[in-house]
Amino acid sequence: MKRIFIAGVAALMLTAAFGAGSASAAEGVLCKTESSPCPSSDIEPAGSWFSAAGGELSIKNGFTDLSCYNFALGSKTLAESGWPLEATGEGGPFGLCLMGTGSSCSSVTASKTNNRLYASKTPYLLIGTTAERLSVSFACKSASGTLTECTYTADGPIFVVVSKVEAGVWRAASGKQSMTKTAGNAACLINTATFKYEGEIGTGNYLTLK
Repeated sequence: MKRIFIAGVAALMLTAAFGAGSASAAEGVLCKTESSPCPSSDIEPAGSWFSAAGGELSIKNGFTDLSCYNFALGSKTLAESGWPLEATGEGGPFGLCLMGTGSSCSSVTASKTNNRLYASKTPYLLIGTTAERLSVSFACKSASGTLTECTYTADGPIFVVVSKVEAGVWRAASGKQSMTKTAGNAACLINTATFKYEGEIGTGNYLTLK
């Protein structure tokens, strides 16, 4: 799966202060190189894949905390360029997932979302929208055999930013996003949780201006 590189914390403050729609910028593209503007021969077409992933996802509710490693949320672009560059989120795949101190999880799934990628001097990715928020469902069994089934839904879009650590090494991190329990069995006791992602991503496509 191809990866995009997105960077910048300042965009989060810009969005909070003015709203994403008020910013003005040239259209963004997925580019095979870091060139900005991107040469037309290096622009990836609609239907290209990108991912801000590769690390650890944690959903903490203070009781049945969930941790998943090698977590990924892939997205498929709906256009060649745009402000924002729209994409369809494809939930997962998830690597090793554990609940608490070691309960194994037989099933962890993420809902499909509308994702938006904003290309600017400080670009960022939004997972989900206010109306269509990311949901994560999991089923985990403890050593004693207790099955815990929970579904938590984000209370809003999830911001993901990526900064360059060194050549070929990028660190992705989301802000903490509150979540609310929307389904669960009797063992799913906690009604709220916090979504957090952090990890490194490898080489792939770059987000630059058209």
